[in-house]
Amino acid sequence: PLRNAVWYQRALQAAKIDTLTGANNRTAMDETLEREVELAHRHKLAMSLIMFDLDHFKQINDNYGHTTGDDVLRECVECANQALRSTDMLFRFGGEEFVVILPGVNVTGANLAAERLRSIIEKHVFNSRQGTVPVTISVGTANLTMQDNAKTLIERADKALYSAKNSGRNCVASSEELEATLHEVTTVSA
Repeated sequence: PLRNAVWYQRALQAAKIDTLTGANNRTAMDETLEREVELAHRHKLAMSLIMFDLDHFKQINDNYGHTTGDDVLRECVECANQALRSTDMLFRFGGEEFVVILPGVNVTGANLAAERLRSIIEKHVFNSRQGTVPVTISVGTANLTMQDNAKTLIERADKALYSAKNSGRNCVASSEELEATLHEVTTVSA
C-alpha cells in the first residue's frame, strides 16, 4: 500500500509537468494561480504575472525544423529558470507561450524580472545543425489588483504581451502602463 501511495503521488506530479520542456503545464498553472491569487488577496500581498511568447517561433520551426524548435523551447525554459527566483513559478501556457507567477512582487519588480528574462534569452546562444538560431521574446506583465481574479490577471498580462508584440517585439510591456495610457486618452478626449 505504501509503494502504491508513492507511485500515485508521483503520477499526480508527473501529470502537472509539460513533457517537452519540463516546465509546469497549464493544468498546474490553473490550480496554482487560483491559489496564489486567493492567498495574495487574503493577506493583502503583492503578486505579479509575466506572460512571454517566443518571437516568430513558426519561422524557427520552418527554417530549422521542429526538432530544433523543441530544443529552443527547452533551452528557453532553462534560461527562464536561471533568470527567476526559486519562489517564482514557471508554466507552459501553450505552444511557445509561457506564464510566470511572481508571489510577493510589485509592478516594478515584475518589470525588472521580465526585462532580465528577456535579456537572458536574447543573449543566449541557441545552436542547431544549420548554425545559430536567433531567439527573442516579447513579454507582458500584470500586477494583481483587488478587482482581479485569476482569469482577469491572465487577460491583463495577455493584453500587455500583445502590446509588446505590436511595439516591435523583443520588449516588455506592462498592463499598468497600458491602462494608464488608456486612462490618459479617455481623459483627454472627454
